[in-house]
Amino acid sequence: MSVLDRARFDIKRFSKEISLTFFRIAGQNEKTVSGVASRHHLGIDLETGLNINSRQVYCSISESNLNTAGYITRDANGNVNLVNTFVKWADSTGITRTYKITECFPDDTLGYLTCILGQWQL
Repeated sequence: MSVLDRARFDIKRFSKEISLTFFRIAGQNEKTVSGVASRHHLGIDLETGLNINSRQVYCSISESNLNTAGYITRDANGNVNLVNTFVKWADSTGITRTYKITECFPDDTLGYLTCILGQWQL
């Protein structure tokens, strides 16, 4: 097993994957893949180093899993194009919430995408 394959294996082993559904228009071309997501309300004030209340929501998914599901992740220039895409998942309470991707950071070595999310209601 290569080092990259081992890293991909470890990501899945140490993360509790959940079902994430991606779409651009509600009810159209929705694709569901496994990934990791988090929503929490704790941050650090960079000036003081103190804890602050701050909503932070993100998800991380394998780009190849999205592509295999038929969801296009890159534009004609090869750049990741997921900003303004929607993603939804059920949280620990069973409530499904929908978020809008505001930023997306690809890890082209491991093939994972980390997306920063803003709350959105459809």
